Amino acid sequence: MTSNIPVDMIIKNGHVVDPAQDINVITDVVIDKGKIVCTGDSSSYGSANIIDAKGKIVTPGLIDFHGHFFKTGCDFSVAPDAVSFVSGVTTVVDAGSAGTATYDGLRAYEATMQTKIKNLINVSPTGLGTLRYHENIDPRLWNRDKLKEIYSKYRDELIGLKVRQSANVVGELGLSPLKEAIKFAEELDCRVVVHVTAPPCEQFKIAELLRKDDVFCHVFQGSGYTIINEHGKVHTQIKEARARGCLFDACNGWGHFSFDVAEKALEDGFMPDILSTDITMLSLYNNYVFSLPVLMSKYLYLGVSLYDIVKMVTETPAKAMYMQNKVGCLCSGADADVAIFELRDHKIKFRDTLGVERYGEKVLIPKLTLQNGNIMYKSIDY
Repeated sequence: MTSNIPVDMIIKNGHVVDPAQDINVITDVVIDKGKIVCTGDSSSYGSANIIDAKGKIVTPGLIDFHGHFFKTGCDFSVAPDAVSFVSGVTTVVDAGSAGTATYDGLRAYEATMQTKIKNLINVSPTGLGTLRYHENIDPRLWNRDKLKEIYSKYRDELIGLKVRQSANVVGELGLSPLKEAIKFAEELDCRVVVHVTAPPCEQFKIAELLRKDDVFCHVFQGSGYTIINEHGKVHTQIKEARARGCLFDACNGWGHFSFDVAEKALEDGFMPDILSTDITMLSLYNNYVFSLPVLMSKYLYLGVSLYDIVKMVTETPAKAMYMQNKVGCLCSGADADVAIFELRDHKIKFRDTLGVERYGEKVLIPKLTLQNGNIMYKSIDY
């Protein structure tokens, strides 16, 4: 009689949602030495550490693709370890909090964190140090030589250039910062991630400039020009940008979401590719964001399937971070980053930037978070 193969942990009987493997069934997850052994039948394995996930949702560790985590260098940033694991998040992207003058400081701070972190680097040398005034993004002031040096040295941890393209940031510069960022990104061979709220022109004109793998942030924002045309549909040019491979991130933030825009876009069949928080001290545990699972719950209210929502916070951002098959999935050999949730019946109020309120009936409650097979968060009642 053959004995079972000993492993460190088995998560049994959970509803596993792993879009990277097209899994959406009740099954098991086997973990050993910080890696996923398999997702599926665990009868060949044995462990002294069995986690019963019956009645719970089991997903890869969530990825927050857009947040501000430079706590020691930005007056509005949050500490990643303080907010990630309690939310089922194991990997994050700092969305351009640092520029060439501050990037070394960001790296030193991130080295003290356990959350897995990749970065965007801001084209503005000082990055986003404060909310008391906007960064200067005049292309004439960029330190291009330093940008090249940093990108060459730290390419493995950088995923692109960050530029903000709001009217109150660019002023008379118009679209020139974005055009210059894209031109410079061609030299660096990287993507551009563009913040688009209250833009200086129609949003579709910004989308027309974007290339494959560039990211359009705050796609459901409702200030000034939006992605919705006069007929209540998504602009054709926005859809054409997606067809070219541009990614659209519904990073919610404190001021970047409109129910009217989101509902019209979803009715037109236009879903975001990525869902992220744009978390800051203003939005953490506050009405507009609270946490990534709360935003996921909002999209459940909006009629998006749990499977599609999980894909927005696992598989798609993992690919955009060049970390597919390592995070954002429960594939054999991937890091054992796992989140377990309870989908609870609970009346929850959601509020958008314009003060519009909606009430959902279900909310995802984090119960347990693993990173590399280690328990980083566990609810007291689980």
